[in-house]
Order: sequence, then C-alpha cells, then structure tokens
Amino acid sequence: MNGCDGCFHLAAVASVQRGNEEWLAYGADKYGCELHGRVASHVHGVPNVGFRFFNVYGPRQDPSSPYSGVIAIFTARIAAQQKITIFGDGKQCRDFVNVKDVVRYLIAAMKDPPVESSVYCLCTGKTTNLLQLAEAIGHIVGITPQIEHGPERVGDIRTSFGDPSLINSRYGFSADITLNEGLIDTVKWSIESSK
Repeated sequence: MNGCDGCFHLAAVASVQRGNEEWLAYGADKYGCELHGRVASHVHGVPNVGFRFFNVYGPRQDPSSPYSGVIAIFTARIAAQQKITIFGDGKQCRDFVNVKDVVRYLIAAMKDPPVESSVYCLCTGKTTNLLQLAEAIGHIVGITPQIEHGPERVGDIRTSFGDPSLINSRYGFSADITLNEGLIDTVKWSIESSK
C-alpha cells in the first residue's frame, strides 16, 4: 500500500440494505466488502471509504451493456421510437444520482481520506418511479413513450432510496444535479452518439 492513503470499496446499495427481504449472495458479498474495509482499518490501520452507489446515470452509459441502467436503456429506445418494457406496474421507485455528482464525492474522498473505515450512501434521497422516468425522458425527447408492461421480476426491489445526510455532512455538499438537468445532458449525448 506504499503511496496509497487508503482504499475505496464500492457497493450497490440495493444489495446491501434490503430490509426484511431475503439476502442474495450478491448483497452478502457487498456487505462483506464493507466488513473487510472495517477490518483493514481496525487491524491494519488502512483508512478506507465505502460508497453505496444508488442508481448512477449520465452520458456515455452504453444502453446495450448488460450492466447499463434503466435511464440509458429508456433513452435509447424512446429516442428511436421503440417500445420500452416496464416490468410490473412501473411504480418501482429509485434514487437516481448523476455521475458528475458521484465523481465530486470520489474526488472529495481522495483529497480528504478518512481516519478509519467509513461507509456512505451516495444518493440524492429523492425517488422517481419508472413511469415518471419514462415520461420525463419522453418530454425531453419530444416523443410520447410507447410502454408495454411485462411481469414483475422476482427479487426486484419495490422502493430503493437512501439517506444522504451522512455523506453531505462529511463532505460539505450534496448531490445537486436534478434528475431533469441530468436527463437533458444524458439524452443529448445519447441522441448525438447514435448518429
């Protein structure tokens, strides 16, 4: 670890904080990373910070990637005037955080590393359901989305949002790019890159 002030561990929050739902191996693994960070700090003196990313979005997200988020997929399909599939009733809520805000937090953490192991929810604390998201993207593109509903997916989380108060207090700022502002940039990039 020479020349390194600490380390990061990153987790998808929905896999770590699932309330009373059954644990999945993926979520247990993410939580295990946080525990490894704590051990690295307490036993070996390695300061580290863990970020539980919520739904990160922004330009350059490839809609054809199996790891791509719903915003990139919806944007590409709506802009191409193709149907989008929403599994279930579309009232599933997510906390969308713009990649530019994520980068601000990562840079702040590197500039001011923690003294010991810390874990933060990297989120906005605001929810948007999938129907609202499709409508917002359609409004920006100027096209009414064609929505078809598929069966609800097993294991899909109904509501996922975080409390940003700890991370905001630690770094002195908040994720302030609104979903609409971020969607405008994302949609613009998606349309330009598809030409």
